[in-house]
Amino acid sequence: MADILVDETEWANLKPEERQQITEILRETGLIRPDDQLVGSSKPADVHTFKKANAKCILGCNAAEQAAISACVRLGPLSSVCIKAAHAAADACRNAC
Repeated sequence: MADILVDETEWANLKPEERQQITEILRETGLIRPDDQLVGSSKPADVHTFKKANAKCILGCNAAEQAAISACVRLGPLSSVCIKAAHAAADACRNAC
């Protein structure tokens, strides 16, 4: 299980059903696992770079990120928070490669 760090202020201002919508998009696109959770944080997640990361893994993370962003756009006013969460989840995905 991983905690995916998202902007604390934005996340706290969402209704529970809005948080659930965003979480479901990230799960359905494979960007996060069923046991991962989005957590509000005032500190952004560290992004690591690896010289010999698995290219196929990174491409998979990138594809899932794009699918999530495409789905996020349909959320209207929630889309910006959803897209930021997708970027954070994709960074976590790539960090695990």
